[in-house]
Amino acid sequence: MKKPVGGESDRPRTLTEEPNDEFRKLEQQYDNASIEERDRLWPSFIRAVREKYPGRMKESWQALRNGVSLKAALRQAMKRVLDRNDLSVGRKTNAREDADSAMWLFDELQRKDLGPREMRRHAYELATRTLFIGLRAGPSPIEVENLHAKFMSDRQRKLGAIAKKEKPWMRYARMLARKIPEKDRTLPKTTLASELWDMWTEQKPAEWAEAKPTRPKSWDTIVDFVGKLQSDGTLPTGPTRARRPR
Repeated sequence: MKKPVGGESDRPRTLTEEPNDEFRKLEQQYDNASIEERDRLWPSFIRAVREKYPGRMKESWQALRNGVSLKAALRQAMKRVLDRNDLSVGRKTNAREDADSAMWLFDELQRKDLGPREMRRHAYELATRTLFIGLRAGPSPIEVENLHAKFMSDRQRKLGAIAKKEKPWMRYARMLARKIPEKDRTLPKTTLASELWDMWTEQKPAEWAEAKPTRPKSWDTIVDFVGKLQSDGTLPTGPTRARRPR
């Protein structure tokens, strides 16, 4: 269960900023917890909030349910929309129109004579318009670039840390490919694949200490792997005339 949010700042709202406060530590623990962990922490966290800030929970829930928090979020989102220099005038105008409609819907939902059917329609429209404004607010261009740069940095680091391991049959085929006579290494790719296919039936070389891996069922798989061997320089690139194994 999540905490209600009702502030107007871009920075996540905290109940206290005291660095050595025990409540601050509990709040940070709750903020960083997974959904499952929050279910466990929820009773202790709410009890701590009520002890440190009497009446705060009631105010927060009231703000969440009477539209005060939504209005505050809407104003902040509109500020971000209008501050963006990458949005066209038309999109900003659309956001203004959505915001005007949303504020009108806020007032309409306070009507005592509003029937359930009309109230449901207003609620759907209000949710849709505020969602559109939120989407337009989005990350700023600088934030997008920072996220992209972080993603690329993390991706490159992971790719560099995780070496791709070849399957046993690939390592065996690579070893056999190195045993093909130099004069035959420029033969067509399919001919080389047939050579490897036939070599597989022979006794495994002495330098291969492991059990001989099972040969791929498809000859085409060997053909594709020969292409990989040519790409990484294990075998030179040659013509591509086909000769399937018998």
